[in-house]
Amino acid sequence: MKPTMRSFLLAVLLLGGVTATATAPSAQPGMLLGVFPGDDWNDTLRIISNPSLPSVKAIDSWTGKKTSIVLIFRSLSDGPDTNAWDAIWNNGYVPYMSLGVPGTADEIANTTGVNNSIGALADAVKNWAATGNNKYLYIAPLPEMNGYWKNFGPCVWDSNNNCTGVVVTDHQKNIKRAFKKFQDIFDAHSVPLTAVRWVFAPNNLSCPTPAMCGDTNYRFETYDPADPPPGEVAARVDVVAFSAYNFGGSPYPTPQNVYNDAAPNDYIDRMALKWPGKPIFIAETGACSIGGDASPWISAAYSFLVSKGVSAVNYYNINHSTCDFRFYKPTGPFYSGYLGAAAASAAPPVAPAILFRDSNGAGGAGDIIWQNPSTGEVVLWFMNGGTVTGNFSFGPMSPWQVAGTGDFNNDGTADILWRNVLTGDVVMWLMNPNDHSASQTFNFVNMSLQWRSQRRHPVAKLRDRGG
Repeated sequence: MKPTMRSFLLAVLLLGGVTATATAPSAQPGMLLGVFPGDDWNDTLRIISNPSLPSVKAIDSWTGKKTSIVLIFRSLSDGPDTNAWDAIWNNGYVPYMSLGVPGTADEIANTTGVNNSIGALADAVKNWAATGNNKYLYIAPLPEMNGYWKNFGPCVWDSNNNCTGVVVTDHQKNIKRAFKKFQDIFDAHSVPLTAVRWVFAPNNLSCPTPAMCGDTNYRFETYDPADPPPGEVAARVDVVAFSAYNFGGSPYPTPQNVYNDAAPNDYIDRMALKWPGKPIFIAETGACSIGGDASPWISAAYSFLVSKGVSAVNYYNINHSTCDFRFYKPTGPFYSGYLGAAAASAAPPVAPAILFRDSNGAGGAGDIIWQNPSTGEVVLWFMNGGTVTGNFSFGPMSPWQVAGTGDFNNDGTADILWRNVLTGDVVMWLMNPNDHSASQTFNFVNMSLQWRSQRRHPVAKLRDRGG
């Protein structure tokens, strides 16, 4: 069905304030929903076994919200898996690759053993991104590098891959060098900067050995690739993240216990202080039902993370070993705690990374977004001048409607406004001028339905930086 064109509106309540008798809504950053698709994943082959991602789509249908990020695990020795990237992107999500690397940190940083493999990955990313629609992915090299359980971690292993209790010399320096090596090789292979978001993703608690967990000399700040060894060049860090799981037990840990909201291990506050302005993700998380009911914990955890300004959370939705972390199972039961967390107005209505993908880059023709008022379906057209070069459907978005567009933060890039016609909640997306992804979201909750946006520009075209 051809979508019915909607006039785009500019909400003066966001720009000009409100009358003296009204109460202005409060704003808080939104949080993107990410998931590891355990039921679409072949753990032995480390690949997505069903490219249509039915389990992620089922979660979207169940929650009524579009998942933004799909987490995958890969080892550099496995080689690139562009099929997984395509499966994720073509279904309307953004890939996040947690990338393990064979060898020790010293070997990775200071020898050429993995250089060819990094080069092959760089070529794969370059060729994949070149297929159009401003494709990109998150790459987190050397995840949880501050944990003794990783081969590139801070503990010397014996021949049986057990931690000896001896800490590797210069471990932080070599992790920084290894992280930078990835970027140097990607640059040498002419991978566009816009094709990768580099993620620094330590574990929440630094454990150089089992007996040294929490040692302040090995806090994750000391591994910062953007803070290089003397005389060396800093790496790029686009996103900072950490992994933290609720493994159950008695007493059942609170979200504050898991994400540690108390000094000296207040992880999120420490990240915000060390990397001001950088998006903070929870790289991996999950709740095991051993010892407690995971549903209320999940609800409380997401509320807590929203309150801390976290930008995205990747949930580990898989039955792993002795612990079932799943909140959603194909045969049930479901954990309603996640349903409530996803339904919260603090979570954006769909994946922001899909909006405004310009088929010709930042200087090309603006794309067009349509919404069918009868079905609620939202459709994006990729434009090249007056020609439609492709399209993407978000599916039915009701009760969310496109309420307006405009350059709300005066950075030369079109932004978008959504309105929930049942609750009155308003979500504003500030779009990234470099790649048309959402750099930040703001939520205006409990906004009375008596408020209306005022018509400013009755046009359907979303203007990009090129006009």
